Amino acid sequence: INKLPIPPEKVDFTAVILHTKMERTGYFNSSDATLNKFFDSIIWSQKGNFLDVPTDCPQRDERIAWSGDAQLFCRVGSLNFNTKEFYRKWLTDMRLEQGEDGWVPNMTPSVDTHNYSAGWADAITICPWQMYLTYGDRDLLEEMYPAMKKWVDFVTRNTTTEYMWTGIWQFGDWLELNAPYGEAIGKTRPDIIATAYYANSALIVAKSAEVLGMDGTYYRCLHSKIVEKFREVYKDDFKTQTECTVAIYFNLAKDITAVADKLKALLKENNYKRDTGFIGTAYILYALSNTGNADLAYRLLLDREYPSWLYPVTLGATTTWEHWDSIDENGKMWPEKMNSFNHYAYGAAGDWLYRAAAGIMADEQKPGFSQVIIKPFTTELLDFVSAEIKTSHGVIKSEWKHENSGITYKITTPVPAVITINGKTIAVESGEYEFKG
Repeated sequence: INKLPIPPEKVDFTAVILHTKMERTGYFNSSDATLNKFFDSIIWSQKGNFLDVPTDCPQRDERIAWSGDAQLFCRVGSLNFNTKEFYRKWLTDMRLEQGEDGWVPNMTPSVDTHNYSAGWADAITICPWQMYLTYGDRDLLEEMYPAMKKWVDFVTRNTTTEYMWTGIWQFGDWLELNAPYGEAIGKTRPDIIATAYYANSALIVAKSAEVLGMDGTYYRCLHSKIVEKFREVYKDDFKTQTECTVAIYFNLAKDITAVADKLKALLKENNYKRDTGFIGTAYILYALSNTGNADLAYRLLLDREYPSWLYPVTLGATTTWEHWDSIDENGKMWPEKMNSFNHYAYGAAGDWLYRAAAGIMADEQKPGFSQVIIKPFTTELLDFVSAEIKTSHGVIKSEWKHENSGITYKITTPVPAVITINGKTIAVESGEYEFKG
């Protein structure tokens, strides 16, 4: 550039956006401009990373399709865009790379040796099941079922503790903020996360078998035994935000209410700041809202201080970051060797915006949005929330708004819907509806 006869200016450059062709299907809006910009950053990070395979970042010398990032994001990703064929291609690659004994690489295409970890390799069960829920894609589920089953059987054979997953190095709650500076592994016990994902994958295989007209009894029983063992070993004695979150989200805690209270206490001790990593961050809002603590979930979501989802937006971020402390409150950056400002993993929170804030959820019993569940969580911290999702049946919309007379809910559904507002549930046919609450 220094040798050019005339120094170039910004107007001399054109940015070209490259990503797999995907139809935009999901939209979110609210009265909070910063929250809306955060949602936009989720969209941009998905575009930047969905290029043939779901890369973890598009800019540094890595650009690898890490399966942990992909499985955490696949639900919101499938609501933002039509990713049905994108995931079919990638999951086919994963199935073909699976070892004969059932092990699954942490990335596909794999550039590593025989390495696998809970929450990463489990993409082979989680992503096909999510494609079934979002799109009703029974064919993909049928294609992937043998590989899903082989994975769970592999874990069963290769653990050092029956009905738990122990004995190997795990990623754990990757990039947990309670780790020492520059380190990726924090205080959450990896075996808790590993056993939770083992239980989850066993349950997914059981449900998939039943969808496909097979007998899922063995995997239902396996799931029950894993849950029983988990409760026996850990006794609801969880030490970190992520441990509580995982126990609640995967329905492993014996006393969900007590563990939710522990999670609230841990948040309070930490000045209502998260210290979760990849795993805990994806589920903590649900762990709160599903236990009657939606007010606290909104408090975390709308926080603008470091570390929070909106903190990067206040610094001008237009894509989601890899670390809570990619840049911390003192301007200190995470070590350069592993610091990305375009990583979609923490954008998994966008899923909560669709499914909890606006309340639009696919019905597991009638997948592909052939029926929809609508159950919004409201808050005094926002004046309004609206979301829409384009499905094969039409566009589903959900909106709530504070007005002088209370909260007005407007819902449009092209399919039968089960709507819950203020604890009252009604079943309706397709149409446009307005409720006061």
